[in-house]
Amino acid sequence: MLSQVRLTSRPKGAPLVPLDGNLALAAPGPADWPSLKARGIGAVVDLGDAAPGRAAAARGSGLRYLALPVGPEHLPLRGELYVAISWLEKRAAEGTSGLIADPSGRDSDCMLAMALLIGRGWEFERAYERMRRVRAGFGLAAWQSRALLLHLAQQEAAKA
Repeated sequence: MLSQVRLTSRPKGAPLVPLDGNLALAAPGPADWPSLKARGIGAVVDLGDAAPGRAAAARGSGLRYLALPVGPEHLPLRGELYVAISWLEKRAAEGTSGLIADPSGRDSDCMLAMALLIGRGWEFERAYERMRRVRAGFGLAAWQSRALLLHLAQQEAAKA
C-alpha cells in the first residue's frame, strides 16, 4: 500500500502524490515507469493521449496498465469512468497500489480521483477540497463536471 511506501527518499521520477491508502496521482512519462514500480505502484490508469510504446514501456516495467485517453474535446462516458474505477478498485482488492496518470495537466486525473474517492464514501466537498490541496488552481471544467455528475447519478441509481 502507498501508506507503506517510503516517499522521503525522493527517488528519481515523476512527483507522486498519495491520496487515499493505495491511490496516488502523478504525471509520468515512460522513463518514469521503473521508478513508480520501485515506489510501490503496481497499476496505472493512463489518461494521457495515446502514444506508441507507452503501454509496452509500462508493462515492461512490471506495471499493470490501462489506457483511457481523455482529451479536452472528449467527454468521458459513464462507462469509461466505471471501467477505470472498477479496474483500480480490483487492483486495490488484490493489494496493488494504483496510480492515476495524466501527463497533459488537464486535471482529468483529479476528476477521476474525485469519482473514485466519492465511490469510497467521501462526500463531494471533501473530495473536491482534497484535490484543491493536491493541485493549486484545480477546478472542474464544464465537461469534467458533466462527466462526474453523470457518474454520481449512476452510482445513486445503482444504490436505489
